[in-house]
Amino acid sequence: TSKTDGVADAPVLSIPEVTDGYANADELKDGLQAEVTLPAGTAEGAVITLTVTRPDKTTENVTHTVTKDEVAAGKVSMDIPKDAVIDGQNSVSVTLTQGSNPAKPGNVVDFAADTQIPGDTDGDGATDATPVVAIPEAADGVDAEELKDGVQTEVTVPKGSAAGDTLTLTVTKPDGTTDTVEHTLTADEVAAGKADVTIPADKVTADGQYSVTAEITDPAGNTSGQGQPADFAVDTVAPSAPVLK
Repeated sequence: TSKTDGVADAPVLSIPEVTDGYANADELKDGLQAEVTLPAGTAEGAVITLTVTRPDKTTENVTHTVTKDEVAAGKVSMDIPKDAVIDGQNSVSVTLTQGSNPAKPGNVVDFAADTQIPGDTDGDGATDATPVVAIPEAADGVDAEELKDGVQTEVTVPKGSAAGDTLTLTVTKPDGTTDTVEHTLTADEVAAGKADVTIPADKVTADGQYSVTAEITDPAGNTSGQGQPADFAVDTVAPSAPVLK
C-alpha cells in the first residue's frame, strides 16, 4: 500500500442503482446516487471527482469537497445529474485529490443507460399506450377441444418496444391465483405491432372465468405497465347426450 500522499489505497465508487448493469428512465429521473468509500488517510478538504464518460466519448465531471463528518464516516454520497448521462454505454470513474498531491484514481463503474419506455409513442418519457390482449377463439368460450393446444392470444406491441423486450401475460384463474407466460419480442413482431402468444393448457387447469393482462418490460427494467384485461370462460364439460324415449 502506497502512502506517499498520506492516503492509503484508492477511493471505491459504487452506484447501487446500476448494479444490474442498467440505468432506466425511472432510475434516472433524479439522477444517479453514488457512494464513494474513502481510503484511510483522507483528510477534510480532499476533493472527490467523478468523471462520466458518455457513449459519444464526451465527459462531465462532478466534484465534491470532503467534510470532517464524511472523513469520520469514511464515505461520501454524491449525485450524478441526469443530464450527465445519455442513452447507451456510460462509465463513471473516481479520483481523490488531497493537497498538492497527484490525483489518486479509483475504480470505474460501467452501465448502459436506457430511457426508452415501451409504449412511449411520442418520446416524452411517459407511457401512452399499453399492450392489448385479444383472444379470438374465446368469443364464445373455450371448450375442451380448443384447450388441447392452449389458448391463442394476439397482443398489440406499442411503439417504444424493441426486439429483446419481454412480453409477460398474467393469467388470473377462477380461484384468484395467477400464473404468467413470458415471450421475448422479435424484430418482426415489433415491426408488425403485434405478437402471437399461446397460454399453455397446463396454465388453464379449471373450468370458470379467466382474465389476461399483458405488460412489456425491456432489459433495463422500463415497463409499459399492464394493459386492460381480456376475459374468457373455460368449459371443458361436454353436454350430456340426449336420451331417446
